Amino acid sequence: MSTRGLAWLFALALPPLLCLLLPLRLALGLVDLEQAGLGAAAATGSLWRGRLHDVHLHDRALGAVDVRLSPWPLLTGTRELVLHGATLRASLLQGARRGIHGATGTLVLDGMAPGLSLVLDADDASLVFTGDACRNAAGRVGLELRPAAGGDPLVVLDGVAACDGRAATVTWAPAGAAAGPFAGLRVDARIEPDGAWQLRSVVPGADDARDAAALELAGFRPGPGGWSRIDKGALP
Repeated sequence: MSTRGLAWLFALALPPLLCLLLPLRLALGLVDLEQAGLGAAAATGSLWRGRLHDVHLHDRALGAVDVRLSPWPLLTGTRELVLHGATLRASLLQGARRGIHGATGTLVLDGMAPGLSLVLDADDASLVFTGDACRNAAGRVGLELRPAAGGDPLVVLDGVAACDGRAATVTWAPAGAAAGPFAGLRVDARIEPDGAWQLRSVVPGADDARDAAALELAGFRPGPGGWSRIDKGALP
């Protein structure tokens, strides 16, 4: 390689290399941590090898999480923050590519419905957008509906991420036979490139008044296709 080529390579590589030398608590401002929905009580180390303490992701507690910034995606306009916690590892993407990549592990979502918790179990799952379209959506995403007080899951669902035109989708279906008010539950998620999302949950029917009361308490309403609930929101 010529001297001029080496100079250009050095110029391109210098900004991410300098960023890696910054203390983590200062460098996180460069990757817009709050916009990614990630917050922490304290940070130690650098972006090359750092740790966040008392982490929460969209108000979900994750404990301590190891974190590092991948340097080479910076050259293409993408900030890739690699997170590795006790139960979940994933890469958060911002910039030219947006979304989540290579998520593996579990995440508990409390407060989705009275007395219930959702447990996501991801296996190399990705939801990545570029521009105004879904670029890559793949991987398995399991979903368990559990009593918030603990105990066996009420229903276990299996889902796969995919691109559907501009949007990313995940469709969950029962992974096995289940009894109770949530038997036969199916869930369809749709995430748009601008971060808007919709979650549609449907239970074919209720066998008795007790099941109907449980579904109503969980936010489901009866209709021609069974009992359904629709949730909407927007990702940062």
